[in-house]
Amino acid sequence: MIIFIVILWNRRAMGAGDMKLMGVLGVVLGPSHIILTFLLACMTGALIGGVLLLPGIVQRNKPFPFGPFIALGALLAYFWGDIIIEWYLSLFI
Repeated sequence: MIIFIVILWNRRAMGAGDMKLMGVLGVVLGPSHIILTFLLACMTGALIGGVLLLPGIVQRNKPFPFGPFIALGALLAYFWGDIIIEWYLSLFI
């Protein structure tokens, strides 16, 4: 639900295809893993996008596809989600 609100708030941030992909993945992965998927997608997208900005491969004002990063985050959450969540929670306990 939070992801849906973010998408509606800022339409340029994610496209409708990204929203549909997140919806389907949310049904498959469940609530805790879809949040992890979104966080991992944002982190990998920011990291790779920043690396591609430095040499000028991508432009700051041009659209950048986010779907591959959502897919990567979903794969990471599917295979190692429980381990990542346990590690993250152990930082606070």
